[in-house]
Amino acid sequence: MWAWLSSRILRNRNGILVVLGLITLFLGYEMKNEAQLQVRRAAAQDR
Repeated sequence: MWAWLSSRILRNRNGILVVLGLITLFLGYEMKNEAQLQVRRAAAQDR
């Protein structure tokens, strides 16, 4: 089973890396938007 799993991962490593990269970019974008929203909320509460 481990040999089968490792061969599948190695065979599809480029696709796996692309998917991981896209997920990372998406989550980074979402975190940036959330941080901006929190700054706006803090500024609104200070008024």
